[in-house]
Amino acid sequence: MTLGYNVLLSQLTRGYLQQNFTTALGIRPLDAGTASFDLVPHLVNGQRVVILRAADLLEAQPGNEREMPIFGYWVPQGDSCVIPVRAGGLRQLVFTPDLSGCSIMVDQIDADNYRVYHVQGGALHFQREYLNHPARLNVLGLAAAMTTDDYSDPQQPRGFAFLKYEEDRWWIYVQKQTGIGLGWVQGQLMAIGGAQLPRGGIRMPVADLMHDIPRVYGSQNGFALRSVRNFRVQRRLMPNDDIW
Repeated sequence: MTLGYNVLLSQLTRGYLQQNFTTALGIRPLDAGTASFDLVPHLVNGQRVVILRAADLLEAQPGNEREMPIFGYWVPQGDSCVIPVRAGGLRQLVFTPDLSGCSIMVDQIDADNYRVYHVQGGALHFQREYLNHPARLNVLGLAAAMTTDDYSDPQQPRGFAFLKYEEDRWWIYVQKQTGIGLGWVQGQLMAIGGAQLPRGGIRMPVADLMHDIPRVYGSQNGFALRSVRNFRVQRRLMPNDDIW
């Protein structure tokens, strides 16, 4: 039974990320696409951590005393998922495995759809999983990029990232984290590399290339990450990143 963490992340996102170390370690293998999730607190070495897991929808039937699951999308590591540019209904969050050298790339396919990529670290993965992906042959361009430089340093390489639809656009959130992560040791969930704590975060806007003036990004694994467009519509400036 969850204790309100689903609502906290969905409605008070920045405050939630400032206070709750969160990991997607609890996700069983899921295919890319729609899915349902729960955020479940655990004690690890005396410290509270919150673990994202796939929801058991049978637990959420009317009359059961439990929090409703989060309805959203899942992007597996090294894979991608198509989401709508304008999210309607309940599915307004996109989750993916924890980041450690990985990147979140968002291409705009057309006026109505994005493709979100979880690209593993390293130039070979970046070539295969993003730059040379067959789905990129016909896209409007790069709408957002959250790379390892945004959330990590050599001593603290990890982050918990997701996309959220709010203020009439998608945003990429990432929680920067201390430690190296969690792992199973003799059947016990243990912290690796010291305490697992939030150490700040970022909220980065995803451009709607039909209306926004996209930014020119830096590079990842030596490859330029420019927003490439084949049209001239430019109506509004992008909002700034939020950093805390």
